[in-house]
Amino acid sequence: MCTAVSVSQSDRHYFGRTLDLEYHHDEAVTLSPRRFPFSFSDSTAVTEHPAILGMAYVVDGYPLYYDAMNEHGLCMAGLAFGGSCIYAAPDLPQDVHRLAPWELIPYVLANCRTIHEATALLADTVLADLPFSASLPNQPMHWMLADKSASAALETDRNGRIITYSNPANVLTNAPSFPAQLQNLTAYAHLSPHPTAVDDAGTSIRGSGAVGLPGDWSSSSRFVRASFLRRVMDIRAAESLFSLFDSVRVPRGASLTADSIPIETVYTAVMEPQAFCYRYRMADASAPQSVTPSALQMRGTQCITFPL
Repeated sequence: MCTAVSVSQSDRHYFGRTLDLEYHHDEAVTLSPRRFPFSFSDSTAVTEHPAILGMAYVVDGYPLYYDAMNEHGLCMAGLAFGGSCIYAAPDLPQDVHRLAPWELIPYVLANCRTIHEATALLADTVLADLPFSASLPNQPMHWMLADKSASAALETDRNGRIITYSNPANVLTNAPSFPAQLQNLTAYAHLSPHPTAVDDAGTSIRGSGAVGLPGDWSSSSRFVRASFLRRVMDIRAAESLFSLFDSVRVPRGASLTADSIPIETVYTAVMEPQAFCYRYRMADASAPQSVTPSALQMRGTQCITFPL
């Protein structure tokens, strides 16, 4: 259960997400400086690249990013996609361009400045079921990618090949597939911030234009709710996007797993690429915290973590 949203307003771009889980690792805001080396499963490597900042679980010095942005303003987030994700077998022919799911975010952000560049880079790319380690198997995922001009959803076909969908809603949640989410959204095109009903005295009923807006925690409902609010809200600051995310935030106890374990919004993040600032709010925090790396930190060779 997660929700991601991208918003562009004049010269500002904001990209954010919620992470909704019944558990979490020791993640931290993590900077991969320009000279931190990455080696990828397609046998390529980079020793210099745009700085990358986001939330990650760092294992043996390697950042497993949940979401991140690079200093050129390209943003990306991985969301759970249970029941709908297919990865290819690891033993692919050598002529197949393959990547592991856990390296997709750094691969894209280290090599690309825009969605257009990312789409070209990932053409004919297959995600193979190559685990990071025996104790960290791959999870079913899909991804949202955004820059100031547009956003996209990345999913896999039945052969594990990446499919890139243009994302006019600028929203992503979980299953079903992104095309199915867009189709379902058309049923709510009539929703409005303006009143559409009056009481017996002929007075407009405030909020009546949004009657029928789903309020549960299912992926489809959160997709509709976030899309509607993104369309009608005037989001000119990070605080406004945090406010939007409050509408899809899962309070502890409101949703349980099949084993009655509570799911909650572990954190909410809002990235401000133009300032290279990562803002986040943990489940038990009343106000967001922010991380903006220094110029010196961005030139380094080792990952830097900023404890939550």
